[in-house]
Amino acid sequence: LRALPSDMVKENTSVLVQAALEHEADHSILHALGEAMVKPGKIQNAKDVLKQVWPKLEQLQFPLFIDCVPPWLEFVSINFGIREITKIIQFLLNKKEDGHDEDLSKRIENILARIMKWISNQDLLEMPVFSSLASLISDDTVKLGVYTRILE
Repeated sequence: LRALPSDMVKENTSVLVQAALEHEADHSILHALGEAMVKPGKIQNAKDVLKQVWPKLEQLQFPLFIDCVPPWLEFVSINFGIREITKIIQFLLNKKEDGHDEDLSKRIENILARIMKWISNQDLLEMPVFSSLASLISDDTVKLGVYTRILE
């Protein structure tokens, strides 16, 4: 999936999604599918893709979910609006497990960086879930980097 060129992904979206979803909620396949889906940019059947993939993502435990969600949030940022991005971030916040995850700060930074490619910094800051998501960044160096990028 990762090696496919963007035009092939765009022309064969339905087939790729169907083939990938035949594997029982395999997080590495879901992640690779998400990475493939962002390659072509905006696609016509984005709503259908998300409707098929999202239930599989929801089944994942938080550590696997947080690994898979960055490309899918970017996919939503490309193909939908702030409302849909907010819904997915809210789901992420609700799914978050208690406990310390040393990599969570970097993962949240990755999510924000992917979203920021497609929406304005102002829109990001105005999202009602932004402060909750940013509060998950416990590493001060990462937090400083994120806020600096937003203010640039």
